[in-house]
Amino acid sequence: AVVSTQSTGGIAQCIAVSWFYGLERFSADIEYMTGGPPNIYWKLCWKWFSPALITIILLASIVKQCLQPAGYSAYVGCLDYPNRPGNGTEGWVETVPFTWWAQILAAIMVMLPVLPMPILAVLSLLKGGSFLKL
Repeated sequence: AVVSTQSTGGIAQCIAVSWFYGLERFSADIEYMTGGPPNIYWKLCWKWFSPALITIILLASIVKQCLQPAGYSAYVGCLDYPNRPGNGTEGWVETVPFTWWAQILAAIMVMLPVLPMPILAVLSLLKGGSFLKL
């Protein structure tokens, strides 16, 4: 797999809800829906722990991708290696890495959902506003 799409989507949701929408506003919505405020544990998880852990997972996934590029199974056939050891069709398929441009394109497509957040944050700061709502 290329970089984990679940981590980019997960971090995007955590940041969007906790930082852009605002944790207090989100907590008020939860209280309205359930009749009680969310525990401090959930607030800490939504604001700090989940984004931090998901970021670690995303970075580990990127490092793994750099160290071991994604590939696909390619049929090499029995005629290419007639004396290859093994029984049956064991050696007929080998893993071939994707080309460099395909891996870069895949990484861009995975990061696309997260890119608007830092861009909008910088634009908000340049306009003199604040995007952080505690």
